[in-house]
Amino acid sequence: MDASQIVLVNWPDFISLTVRFTLNLIPAILIVRYIYFSRYHRTEYMFTYLLFNILIFFICSFLQNAKLSIGFGFGLFAVFGIIRYRTMTVSIREMTYLFIVIALALLNALADIQIGLLTILLTNIIIVAATYILERQFLLETSVMKVLAYERLDLLTQANYPALLKDLRQKTGLDVRKVTLQEVDALQKTATLKVVYKDPEYDDY
Repeated sequence: MDASQIVLVNWPDFISLTVRFTLNLIPAILIVRYIYFSRYHRTEYMFTYLLFNILIFFICSFLQNAKLSIGFGFGLFAVFGIIRYRTMTVSIREMTYLFIVIALALLNALADIQIGLLTILLTNIIIVAATYILERQFLLETSVMKVLAYERLDLLTQANYPALLKDLRQKTGLDVRKVTLQEVDALQKTATLKVVYKDPEYDDY
């Protein structure tokens, strides 16, 4: 490239990029810091989500100038979705937040500016509001079921059900909500119980 063709600053593009980035980062921070983190308190995912959002925003912004299709952005997400951090298990909820921050980056980087900044802003507000409402207001209590052996057969009557719940909570340290008797081994003097408890991973703080 000839040195005379190098442009130090293309002000219209610079201003557009700055506005888009600000429009992208603010809702991303609101979702990651004030919705996700305030509920789950996982700093490692905050780091991942925000960097994913920022990096994908700039990748898509600059590659848009190279006239690559928007399909590239979603293809990029598909790759990460397939990988799913193979070194660890990532829950569906965590993957949903990852998709949200990636979708925000794609939206704000690739949206046609001709539709108006107000429309793009409104879309961001809707995404943030929907995430907040679904997470805080309509989130059903997450329960987990496990089967375990239990030795106190005297508590397996209907009359002793409250005492059974209390004993299981003390022994397991779990917020047991429901117990179902599966079978009784008279020889071993144990019972097999199906226990339903509130998942501590999704407790409010």
